[in-house]
Amino acid sequence: MQEYERMVSSQRKWMLYLLVILAIGYGVTSFSQVFLGLLLGSSVSLFNMSLLQKKVRAFGETITGNGKVFSLDTFTRFATIGLTIFFALRFKEKVNIGSVIIGLMSSYIVMLINTFISTAKTIKKTERNDKNQHSNLLN
Repeated sequence: MQEYERMVSSQRKWMLYLLVILAIGYGVTSFSQVFLGLLLGSSVSLFNMSLLQKKVRAFGETITGNGKVFSLDTFTRFATIGLTIFFALRFKEKVNIGSVIIGLMSSYIVMLINTFISTAKTIKKTERNDKNQHSNLLN
């Protein structure tokens, strides 16, 4: 479970970095509609990612404890996405709807990139351990 907590922490950290970059982009550039849409979508994406991570943690603890299995609360995440798109359509003169949709996908992109980086580190660590074991056998 310690590895899972490390992964969750890393994903949240990168999402917060992304939100800061988007906020700076909104304040500094002339593409305020695009950055506001990305900021709105990414904020909801961070909320949904946190909700999913909480549910996955509870799901894992339930399975390991042989308890009752709970749902992963997909409806709530879909509802927040629907409300976000409704909000973006309501204020389409201030928010770019395409940017909102891309922003809603940002947590999945962060999770994917984080998984690739974590896997690469694990492979490199395994290769280094194998090389050390091989050199110890030769000595």
